[in-house]
Amino acid sequence: MVWVSDLIQDLLGPGVPLCLSDWLLLQTPSLVFQEGEPIVLRCHSWRNSSLNKVIFFQNGRSKTFSHLHSNFSIPQANLSHSGEYHCTGFIGHTVHSSQPVTITVQGSSLSNSLLVTITVAVVAWIAAMAVAGAIVAWFCLRRKKISANLTDAEEAAKMEAENTVTYSLLSYPEVAEEETESPDYQNHI
Repeated sequence: MVWVSDLIQDLLGPGVPLCLSDWLLLQTPSLVFQEGEPIVLRCHSWRNSSLNKVIFFQNGRSKTFSHLHSNFSIPQANLSHSGEYHCTGFIGHTVHSSQPVTITVQGSSLSNSLLVTITVAVVAWIAAMAVAGAIVAWFCLRRKKISANLTDAEEAAKMEAENTVTYSLLSYPEVAEEETESPDYQNHI
């Protein structure tokens, strides 16, 4: 396997790895993709020679065949698209094969961060509900205690009223002493 020299790579631009074999090369914009990104592979012939009957392979299994098109597209990559790719095609009446290129598809950082965000939001919601529940319970218990205290105070006032002897002093006009000493005094009461 021969990699394109740094000079040619500079002319093509960064991030375009090329692998050369005798007559075919498999082009890819990157060797590492994120889940959800498109992957476009191009089977390119030496000196743009006419190429037909192109087959793209992943891990030794054919993925697509075309009489004239030399591109293979995956609109949204997922982890199953990781693997070793190569292409074959006819230049004239001779079949040629490219060197394999290893493509890696990584889990989307967006989906990982979204999962973390959702987890944090759920935990925060549960904590907020627990705090709100504790506050409501505290207020309910406090209200119950205050009403219980009022009931106890009302009962204490009622009991005090029942146990209190009420009396009044009446003032009578002065009665002559002889009447108070009369033997009937006891019967007047």
